[in-house]
Amino acid sequence: MEFLAKCRPEAREFFAGMLEKAEAKGHSTNWGQQSFSVRAHLPNGKLGSFAYAWLSGDFGFYSGRDGLSLSEEPSKRLREELPHFGVFTDITPKMLTAPVDRETVGKLSAVYDFILDNVDKILSESSESEKP
Repeated sequence: MEFLAKCRPEAREFFAGMLEKAEAKGHSTNWGQQSFSVRAHLPNGKLGSFAYAWLSGDFGFYSGRDGLSLSEEPSKRLREELPHFGVFTDITPKMLTAPVDRETVGKLSAVYDFILDNVDKILSESSESEKP
């Protein structure tokens, strides 16, 4: 894959894992020229991007309303928990980023698993709240 071939080794390995885990969870991938995003299939039939990877070797989590959920509260709670992993920088009130390098790649693998588990919970809660 051309994108991964252009990445530094640590980022390449992490991003390849992101793609594999996203596919295993049934998420979609949206490709840009310099990045990709992992998108969840929302209960309303739309797609919501929540995780990002950039050629620069950065990983991001987005918690905005047009991302994960129809209600901002669940993704906001998740966003508030992520800084405790000690790898993120706040870019905006709804975007966290972290460099993928030798020092962070181990933690980021755990962070991404944590995010995926919580995305499952958020989507399950959203599905339940939309039932009549």
